Amino acid sequence: MTRNISIITPSEIAGEKIVMAATANGVKAMLFLSSSEFLASPQANGSDFTLIDFSGCESELTPLLRTILRKHYKTPVYFFNVPPGFSMPDSMKLTVSGSFETGLPVEQVLASLSEHDRLLGILDSVGICGHSSQLIDAARTIEQVAASNATVLIGGESGTGKEMFARAIHSLSARKSKPFVPVNCGAISEGLIESELFGHEKGSFTGASSKRKGYFEVADGGTLFLDEIGELKPDLQVRLLRVLEQRSFMRVGGTDQISVDIRLIAASNKDLRHEANEGRFREDLYYRLSVVSLMTTPLRERPVDIMPLVMKFLADKGRQDISIEPEAVELLLRYSWPGNVRELSNFVESTLVSIRGNRISDSDVSRFVSSQTRSNRQLPVSTGRSRQDADFQLIYQALLNLAQEIAGLKNVILSRIEAEDARLSRADLSDASEIKSQPVAGSLQEMEREMIDKALKQVGGNRRKAAALLGIGQRTLYRKIKEYGLR
Repeated sequence: MTRNISIITPSEIAGEKIVMAATANGVKAMLFLSSSEFLASPQANGSDFTLIDFSGCESELTPLLRTILRKHYKTPVYFFNVPPGFSMPDSMKLTVSGSFETGLPVEQVLASLSEHDRLLGILDSVGICGHSSQLIDAARTIEQVAASNATVLIGGESGTGKEMFARAIHSLSARKSKPFVPVNCGAISEGLIESELFGHEKGSFTGASSKRKGYFEVADGGTLFLDEIGELKPDLQVRLLRVLEQRSFMRVGGTDQISVDIRLIAASNKDLRHEANEGRFREDLYYRLSVVSLMTTPLRERPVDIMPLVMKFLADKGRQDISIEPEAVELLLRYSWPGNVRELSNFVESTLVSIRGNRISDSDVSRFVSSQTRSNRQLPVSTGRSRQDADFQLIYQALLNLAQEIAGLKNVILSRIEAEDARLSRADLSDASEIKSQPVAGSLQEMEREMIDKALKQVGGNRRKAAALLGIGQRTLYRKIKEYGLR
């Protein structure tokens, strides 16, 4: 249950309304009328949630979010009072878990936060950490699926935690006191996998010196998790389909039918729907497996989960004494983690071996990222775009983030100048006017205009393709085309 929240809004009336509604629901609410007041408070990092008035704090969002990103990453952050149709840029997704539109009743916002807290608590109880919207959606599905006995197919990239999701389903089900048996189908040789799954009788083949139960029998009453099921050969796919339909099988070399009561969860990093269409996976088996489908999300698409995972891995190693420098936090959040959660775990483990003292610095993160980049350079990675297009988007996104940060700093400087107007001399006011009139980051704007122009020319003026190439929304592109007078 949500116990306390922080609210950042320049509107005292709106803030007090949320405080009153929260108090009525047994939630302690702390109101901050500016970002500087929030950041100066020792209680800033102790809330269950932080609510930021998007429209009211828009001029100071960039520096506020960057400070939260670097120093207050333990608390989930949500926007409220967000204009309808707002598309959150990638730079904000590093910090913000979700948003609520303008006009949504305060009671509904608080109820949603409480529900999110409950769902994340379910995942936390089975060792899955984070507070992204993708995890909340997954938790909701897991809770619903666990109450049934349906077969589940979990998809997603390698290292995204498919087995953890399968364990979560088992732990929340009526079978939780029975065995959970994980099997990596891709790690068992073709000649042994049938015996490993279904067992064998004594003397059924060379080396079978005694009768042996297979994984299906071991999992009886519980859950059998078949990972990398897309690696099964066609003949074994046929047998697996028959077992799922009849709930019985024969051991290798046996004649007796053995009945089992299991819940099957399968997983694959391949798109089995596509594999079935291409004839590499049985379509009837695919439908039998995908009664319920669940997709894991790559870490690069849920960066707000990175730091909670890092803190969990440190705690698992008994190293809660380790602190992480703000610059290192920012590097961790901006790295794409192609190996997902598994690669992040590897980072923590290898860094604990190499660091001196009890602080992880930006140089520690840079060293790891550099080593991973070098090792991955020779690996074929399918991204759906050419290397030139990928580099183009990466450069533009870095330029866009830098421009946003400079614009945010400009707003902070100007607001401080305005706050000190009463104490400035006439000469100082003249200097302030000069500062306000000077174009900020003019060269950055010129570079941005040039890159947008190049992108439009590269795709023959097609704005949809240009937006995709630059990695921005079409609405943002249209606004910038108008701003820069491009055609």
